[in-house]
Amino acid sequence: MNQELFFFFFLSSEEGAVYTTLLSTGPSAARKITTASGMKRGMVYKALARLETLKLVEKRDPPSGVAIFYPAHPGTLRETLAKKQESLAVLKESLEAAIGPLTSAYNLASGRPNIRFFEGEKGMEEVLDDSLYAKEEIRTYADLGSIMRFLPTINEAYVAKREKLGIKKRGIVYDTPENRNIIEGYHRAVTDTRFIPWNEKPTETVIQIYDGKVSYLTLKPESMIGIIIEDPHVYATHKALFDFTWGALEKTN
Repeated sequence: MNQELFFFFFLSSEEGAVYTTLLSTGPSAARKITTASGMKRGMVYKALARLETLKLVEKRDPPSGVAIFYPAHPGTLRETLAKKQESLAVLKESLEAAIGPLTSAYNLASGRPNIRFFEGEKGMEEVLDDSLYAKEEIRTYADLGSIMRFLPTINEAYVAKREKLGIKKRGIVYDTPENRNIIEGYHRAVTDTRFIPWNEKPTETVIQIYDGKVSYLTLKPESMIGIIIEDPHVYATHKALFDFTWGALEKTN
């Protein structure tokens, strides 16, 4: 990355010009910086104030009363980058929290469902994490055995985050010996489970219903695909069917 492009990400063109001028002239008064850079005096002072904030310039007031500006070591830019990364991380988290409600508002306004597709383990993680912003309890149909076979690490991280956030889930699980064994110590504080009779082979899928959305996961590595559908009619249908089925099943001991 050349110097001009590098400065573009950190400093304005004026700030970059003042800083590089100081590197050339050494500690200088504002008058000297103005002359050497060819910039207007007011612009130089504005750039110097910003550079002081970024700790790329240090202002010293000697007994003579004429302020002298000292350039800081360029390595200081690493600290600037680290702070920007922290700010971006916070911004990303805020954005993710806002995307859901904004998307819902957009869909209601446009009258069209929002459908997103995901692939691979990273995609499965994204689909699961989307429900961590749920404002209501999550309803799910889950093949726990397949989850533990194909996504054990991702699922454990997801449930840990869900527990920390206090997001409740009601799950309908296929009644198999494997699933009954798994459910024994399965995060009961935030998860309520009921078994549905099942004599077929495992479905290797997960369905989650929450906040006007329905998400689907197919778990086998060779066909690992996730879908999130955001539509009030699809959501209402799945929610009603889940609640009807839930009410017909016996409580898990």
